[in-house]
Amino acid sequence: MIRVSRVGVVNGAFVLFAVALLGRAAWVQVGQADRWRARATGQQKVETEIPAARGAILDAAGTVLVESRALVRLDIAPTEVKELRELAAALKRAGVAPEFVRRATDRTRKWVELPGRFLSSDVDDLLKMRGVHPRPVLERVRPRPTACAVCSAPSTATAAPWAAWRPRSTRRCAARRVVR
Repeated sequence: MIRVSRVGVVNGAFVLFAVALLGRAAWVQVGQADRWRARATGQQKVETEIPAARGAILDAAGTVLVESRALVRLDIAPTEVKELRELAAALKRAGVAPEFVRRATDRTRKWVELPGRFLSSDVDDLLKMRGVHPRPVLERVRPRPTACAVCSAPSTATAAPWAAWRPRSTRRCAARRVVR
């Protein structure tokens, strides 16, 4: 009769465990390869809408009527944020209403969409935080008035970039309109 010792039983159990582990690994890598490959590919893709970059709208004389401004909308996942106090302070600096600051720092909420659009330079410290998810948005706005090339007074007509080298007689400015 074969005598089985305790050490032999433990070694046999280890061998059976190793064989089962190798069998399972082979099944996952060979038998389920297509399923895991598709799942891995899906994890690396995120579908998001990125607005098309649009240029300025000019009139016939080259004056900018409307230009595009890149902004961001902010979504916050409070459970992903590590430093809630820093988040609250940054949101207050960005001008977010106190009600939404409370919502964004409430860990019982999973997702908070903040109202409004922000310049990315204004919320740069927020964009670096984990749990803050920006969405790009383009806004069409009228350009800010520039200084008149003749009299340096604020001009309501914004000249095109190449207008500075044109002769003064052909430039559009507030001073020239007054003289006529």
